[in-house]
Amino acid sequence: MSKVYNVDYFSTDDVLFQLSKKTEGPVMYMRADGPKNCQDKEKLDEIWEFYLGKCDDRILALLMQTGEAYCYFLTDNQAKESFYDWFPQKSDLEESEMHYYIYARLINVSSEIDFENG
Repeated sequence: MSKVYNVDYFSTDDVLFQLSKKTEGPVMYMRADGPKNCQDKEKLDEIWEFYLGKCDDRILALLMQTGEAYCYFLTDNQAKESFYDWFPQKSDLEESEMHYYIYARLINVSSEIDFENG
């Protein structure tokens, strides 16, 4: 028999919505799905080099170290630009390019923004 500890459990989406609600602004969650599945060290270095200068260095470091990151934005425009500029949409990648895929979801509960690039 398993023990019950009266603990709440949260999914990534729950956390994302709560962060946006608390900050009253846009928040993006990113997960390094493609790089996580890449076994070739040289290819992995090539992937991370591709993202150098494309996205925030701190976000890139977190993705490389932990495989995921959250980011707050000051405005919806900043958030939307980052969403589209930092990472390619999954539908724009060829099968051979899937190692470059970074999942991203942008939420702003105040302005009803909900974008997902997968």
